[in-house]
Amino acid sequence: MATSKKGLARRKGGGGARATAASTSASPDGGNQISRAVAVFCCILVVLGSFVAVRPLGGGGTGGHPSNARPGHIVLGTTRPQSLAAWDIPCRSAPAKTKTVGCTPPTAGACKRFFVDDLFLEEDITKLGAFAKEWLSIGGAAGGPTILDLHSGALSLGEQFIDVFQAIKMQNKTLYREEDFERYTRLKNVIQQTVQRQFEITAAVRLTKPTFFSLISDKNAVTEHDEYWHDHVDKVTYGSFDYTCLLYLSTMGDEFDGGEFIFSDSDNDRVVQPRAGRLSCFTSGPENTHRISKVTRGQRLALTVAFTCSENHAIPDPDGKQASTSDSIPDGDDEKMSGH
Repeated sequence: MATSKKGLARRKGGGGARATAASTSASPDGGNQISRAVAVFCCILVVLGSFVAVRPLGGGGTGGHPSNARPGHIVLGTTRPQSLAAWDIPCRSAPAKTKTVGCTPPTAGACKRFFVDDLFLEEDITKLGAFAKEWLSIGGAAGGPTILDLHSGALSLGEQFIDVFQAIKMQNKTLYREEDFERYTRLKNVIQQTVQRQFEITAAVRLTKPTFFSLISDKNAVTEHDEYWHDHVDKVTYGSFDYTCLLYLSTMGDEFDGGEFIFSDSDNDRVVQPRAGRLSCFTSGPENTHRISKVTRGQRLALTVAFTCSENHAIPDPDGKQASTSDSIPDGDDEKMSGH
């Protein structure tokens, strides 16, 4: 019913940047389920929308920074409500094995990152967060983030992952509510449309795995794989990712301290502070290497939503009753997972 977190892990790393600021107003089958959840998460440890004017932000170079040389600390977004802000940054990805014209991020020229605070109703964010916490309460990681993937059914419990759908049945719980999954899908669709618009994607962009909730507390790491605070690149960690989005469901300084999202650019760290309802998206290549600072108090809740240009890596929406993904895993570094 469970699989060890060993072999799951953590890293993701940075690039130079040119900034653009913008504002608008705007059970019998239990074995199969378990193996599916195990397969999906054997490659991941834990994690844990319209532009206007462009101005140079500085940066450049190869990205990342040596451990003995901390760059500056520039806050791109505080926890105050802000209109859409976006940055053009030099692309640094290697040429894709397969390229989807009108979707695949370029390997040269301008890639992007942005965040926006006014896409969602407060009620939707509050209810999505309560829904996530209710399902996450079935499990709980020994250290590091607790992960819930509604598509594969994988849920952190201790140092392992279990199948949340099977666990709910065994505990005789009734957590499924159709309106919760309708809301999850509706908000995902808004995110997908925003990605399509802001990254000027003319071809189809599809949801990909893993897409998951992460709940990070101030628990000490039990194993090195619980250390979510290291630099990583999403395209390396999860081979299918082309665009990464984070929907924050809690606010720094309110529900938790620490837990800043940090772009590890070559000249400076650039920080986005989590705020409930804030959507932050970026191209998934090394130009957007990143990490999370350690959570020192409370609980930090976020939803990672990933998109691919490859039809082969697309996944369906979850139905809330059983796993909706296959037992295969996206190509990439199958020893690592990261936090957002």
